[in-house]
Amino acid sequence: MKSIISKVRKDENGVITHVQTSFGVLTKAQVITSIAHSVHFVVEDGEKVHVVDGKYIRSDANDTEEDNLGNLPTFDMP
Repeated sequence: MKSIISKVRKDENGVITHVQTSFGVLTKAQVITSIAHSVHFVVEDGEKVHVVDGKYIRSDANDTEEDNLGNLPTFDMP
């Protein structure tokens, strides 16, 4: 199964807290758990999302310990 991440929500420190996916809005923790259970996420340009150190989500090829899903637009939570 694959889902596209199209937008992100970040906290005041720039850390991703939620993502807008084709499944709906998910927390970062839900994305990490889903990836562990064989759900594949990609960002809109097709880059695959992977988990680093069990707590960071990235769409680039490196394993830097910080979130990085490219330049996706942000969204506000109601």
